[in-house]
Amino acid sequence: STLKDKNALHAAMVMIDNKTMEIMAMIGSVDFFDYGKGQVDATLVKKQVASTMKPFAYALALDNGIFHTSSILPDVYTQFYSKVGNYIPKNFSQSYHGPIRLAKALGCSYNIPAVYVINTVGMVPFYNFIRSIGFDSINRSPSFYGLGIVLGNAEVTLLELANAYTIFPREGIFEHANCIRKIVDRGGKEYVVTSDKGIRVLQPSTCYLINHILSEYKYKVEAFGLHSAIHFPFPFAAKTGTSKDFKDNFVAGYNKNITCAVWVGNLYNETLDNLPAVSGAGIVLKNILLHLWNSGFPFAKFTFPTKEVHEVRICMLSGLPATPFCPQTEYELYAHTVPKGVCTWHSSGKTTVPAEYVRWAAEKHYSVLKDAAVRIIFPKNGATFKIDKTVRKSLQAIPLQAAGTKKEIQWFVDGHFIGKGSEIVWQLQQGNHIICARSDKVAEYVNIVVLE
Repeated sequence: STLKDKNALHAAMVMIDNKTMEIMAMIGSVDFFDYGKGQVDATLVKKQVASTMKPFAYALALDNGIFHTSSILPDVYTQFYSKVGNYIPKNFSQSYHGPIRLAKALGCSYNIPAVYVINTVGMVPFYNFIRSIGFDSINRSPSFYGLGIVLGNAEVTLLELANAYTIFPREGIFEHANCIRKIVDRGGKEYVVTSDKGIRVLQPSTCYLINHILSEYKYKVEAFGLHSAIHFPFPFAAKTGTSKDFKDNFVAGYNKNITCAVWVGNLYNETLDNLPAVSGAGIVLKNILLHLWNSGFPFAKFTFPTKEVHEVRICMLSGLPATPFCPQTEYELYAHTVPKGVCTWHSSGKTTVPAEYVRWAAEKHYSVLKDAAVRIIFPKNGATFKIDKTVRKSLQAIPLQAAGTKKEIQWFVDGHFIGKGSEIVWQLQQGNHIICARSDKVAEYVNIVVLE
């Protein structure tokens, strides 16, 4: 089927020369003479660019040494807390993937790890960073956007998106794109337009790591399959983004020479017919690049900074340096921060994972690391829940989960015993509550609020 069959009636594209920062192409509509929306320049229309915002969060975390490329991020049910309310992100696939390495989390575009990264980095540092790379449309306070900003809830233009992505092939230098080389007055006198001086926003080695992740298809195959539109026969880094309810498709990508961003959607503000970006904007981008490739346009490999970046053989599950017990290993690239120690998740044919992955581990038939003390996995301290008056109260309950001990776990709510086991179900009751998990003489407490 064609894109029009999916109600994708409009598209736009921006292409920038990474060396000169000149705008090589800026196509605002498919047909300028289309009576409906042909004369709307969609490159300047503000849209939610979805997951195309994620690489900036990962880059900031890597650049500051907060994480490294094989840091384990949690892709499990997680409730994030803030002054403006709680946030429970979900993945596009509505599934969880347990402990996931940073590089794979970015390549597969999983939502929960991305929110975990920005929550760790901090909203204000991330907000200041994206403002520094040309996202002028993001002009409300950080709290207005919340953690969802990393999933692209802020509205920006396609031109801003393309311009921001140039920091990666330009090894961390941001400069505003320009579309005017010179001005000639009616007397024939020429005035050369000088571009602004670029500023460094990332270290070159950080950019190389992002380039590597977004161009190596091994990081994407689990989510996108073997034959997706963003699997190229030449070096090219790309990241897709599908906005909520399939409103808009975005893809941004680059090689050493060019940066290109594509939007596919509907200017009548109608949703697309279940069209993900990889099958919409991704196909448009691939057709553009294949045309350039077949025309002899150079697609050079990204420059490998040998002094700053090095390889380590790691366990593919734990992300730690591999041992002979690790069943699956591969080489990973590192720059500022490297994993310490060796893998402790595998030993003599047995796999043991941290307690926070207890549910995921059960599905995989893995063991869970046992500590001396009991730990409450869910709910988190400070969590807020709300009773839905449209649903019977008997159906409104939450799981109480704990781990960290082989001994029996007893549960108490406000001092009253309610059950025992590593996981039980508790029916929500309005008010402030103290939940206690006790094992032997050791106990842990969390405070929660239930609203009605």
